Amino acid sequence: MQHIMHEKGRVDVLVNNAGYGLMCPIEDASMHAIHAQFDVNVFACVKLMQLVTPVMREQNFGLIINMSSVVGHVSMPLIGFYAASKHALEAISDSARNELYKFGIHVVLVEPGAIQTEFEDVAFSQMDKAIQTDVYKPLAQKLKKLSNMKYARAPKAAAVANVVQKIATTNKPKKRYKVGLDAHFMIPVKNILGDNIIDPILRFLLRTK
Repeated sequence: MQHIMHEKGRVDVLVNNAGYGLMCPIEDASMHAIHAQFDVNVFACVKLMQLVTPVMREQNFGLIINMSSVVGHVSMPLIGFYAASKHALEAISDSARNELYKFGIHVVLVEPGAIQTEFEDVAFSQMDKAIQTDVYKPLAQKLKKLSNMKYARAPKAAAVANVVQKIATTNKPKKRYKVGLDAHFMIPVKNILGDNIIDPILRFLLRTK
């Protein structure tokens, strides 16, 4: 932060994009793993927001882009803690948006669905190690199979980068930007139809023998 201020004298845009996905049944997750998930996906983002906010307030201009996820609205089996971290980031962003608007600071959420990166490969490799209770292994294999099918047709990372560029170059950004077909589908379905529709869909897709 000091280096940026020394070089540029101002901070106009913060993109909070760091994150990873803890995939594990609630029953098997260690407290250390849960804390680590929130340290990266929530607390680090908050710390960076706290660092740039005074500068942006002083210059009466700023843009904070927080990278959320479709699971910030729609959680799924085995990703409860990752989804919780994105739920938290959504809530924090909503609060900050209404705290900071009068200082000329926009707070924007990007909510991608499946995107072709190494994110999922890393998460699934860790999931296999994290599952200690055998009854969850068939569910994990089904989730992995469905995810592989979904990610094969998913947009590439450039789709998210293009949205971030769009946000950074518009004068009046929207509060939320969805990326990918599943984000455009699942979030409205969850918001309009609720758990009584979402739960049977998830249970059907993830059914095991």
